[in-house]
Amino acid sequence: MIKYSDKDVCLKVPLPLWDKSKEFNVEEGAYFISCYTLMHRDTEIVSDPMEFKYFRFTKDADGK
Repeated sequence: MIKYSDKDVCLKVPLPLWDKSKEFNVEEGAYFISCYTLMHRDTEIVSDPMEFKYFRFTKDADGK
């Protein structure tokens, strides 16, 4: 997915094969490609990312 940066940000990218992460500075006005595979393996966003948990994909009580 191609994204446009509307402000300066520091992008933290997990590197699961090396058990560490790398930070990249993205300047305002830059285009970049995001990688869903890496985002979905980020433990700050998804707990136990390498474990399949079907309920992650089901609707909650609010229907979301």
